[in-house]
Amino acid sequence: MNAENAHTTPLELTIRRTFDAPRERVFDAWTNTASSVGFWGPQGFTLAFNEVDLRPGGKWRLGMRSASGELHVSAGTYREISAPSRLMLTHGWEDEHGKVRNETVVSVTFTARDGKTDMLFEQVGFESQSSKRGHEGGWTEAFGNLAAGLARTASP
Repeated sequence: MNAENAHTTPLELTIRRTFDAPRERVFDAWTNTASSVGFWGPQGFTLAFNEVDLRPGGKWRLGMRSASGELHVSAGTYREISAPSRLMLTHGWEDEHGKVRNETVVSVTFTARDGKTDMLFEQVGFESQSSKRGHEGGWTEAFGNLAAGLARTASP
């Protein structure tokens, strides 16, 4: 497992990660609500719900529950789906009225390499350094969960 963070501009986030799994499995973990990998959210969070309409223009919505019981809901729209190599989607957090705020754009590229997957994750459009840092920590933990889930569900 290899992780490297690089920052091209102050309000853009880039994370590179190599997963020990074929890219079809990694792409499936991102897009299939029935996937047994279950990586969404940072450590200590559980998945409350995951709704996916996987098509360009389709909506997605995900609820994560913290250890203290607080529900955090993120949502967005798929802009591009090129299975199993690329996803582009909007990402924002719902407020108490269900309105998405602080919307960013996420691009994820999956490259096959010797039975593994190199993932390039890019998120742009943060409103502040604090928001970027919070997302970086959350995504980094989620990708650790993804690596563990892929290892746990690997075929013998």
